[in-house]
Amino acid sequence: MFDTAAQLFEYRPGARNVGLFSAEGIAVGLQLGEHTSITRLATIYCDVGIKTDFTLGAVVHGGTIQYWSCEACNGGLLSTAAATCQYPLFIGNADFEVMNTYYVSDTVYNLTGTMYWQELGGVSSPVNGVTGAAHYNIVNTRMYPGPWAANAGIGIPAPPAAPATATAQQNTAFRNATVYASATTSITSFALGPTNALGTSVTVTHGANVAVPIRVPGGWWYSVTYTGTLTTNWVLD
Repeated sequence: MFDTAAQLFEYRPGARNVGLFSAEGIAVGLQLGEHTSITRLATIYCDVGIKTDFTLGAVVHGGTIQYWSCEACNGGLLSTAAATCQYPLFIGNADFEVMNTYYVSDTVYNLTGTMYWQELGGVSSPVNGVTGAAHYNIVNTRMYPGPWAANAGIGIPAPPAAPATATAQQNTAFRNATVYASATTSITSFALGPTNALGTSVTVTHGANVAVPIRVPGGWWYSVTYTGTLTTNWVLD
C-alpha cells in the first residue's frame, strides 16, 4: 500500500488504466493525472477522496471513473488547479455516504464533464455540498426525469415556491430542468447564471397567464421579473 495514493497517478506519461483501486485512512485517496481510466474506485475515511491540482496548460487530458465509492471522508472531489487550467472528468456513479464537508469543491471552475451523484442515507440533493464547480455538470440520480413533485416515501422534496420578482432561485434538484413560469399580470424578463449573481438576462414580453419556458441547468440560478403573482412548474430532464 502507498503512503499516499496521491503519488500514484500524478503527471506520469502514458495512460493509467486501473481496474480496482482502494484507499483507506490516508490524506488524499487519489490524485488524478492525465489519461486516467478507472473501473472501480473506493476512498474510505480519507481527508480528501480525489484531488486535482494541475498547473500545466490551459487544457489537459482528462479522466474517467466508472464507479466511485466515497465514504466518511471530509471532502469528496477537490480541485486546486490553476485558474487557467481545465480538467475534463467523467464519473459514472459517484456513490457517497456520511460525508463530513463537501462532495465537490472547485472554486476556480477547473472541472468540466459530468458526475452522476448520489448519497446513501436520505440526502436528496448535493446542494449543501458543492462549492463553485460552475462548469461541472453534477447530475443528481436521486431525482428522476419528469414533473418535479414531492415523494415522501423516497425522500424527494417538493419543488421550491415561486420566487419574488427579480429574485434569484437555485435549481436545487441538480438535474437540468425547464421551469414554466407564468404571471397573473405580465413577465418582462428572466436572467440565468451559474451563481446567484446571475448573468445573462433575456428580455421577454408575455401577458397574463402565458407560460414562459426557462431552461435552468442543474445547480444554476434563475430569476423572473414580473408583475402580479408568479406560478412555476418544474420539469426535470
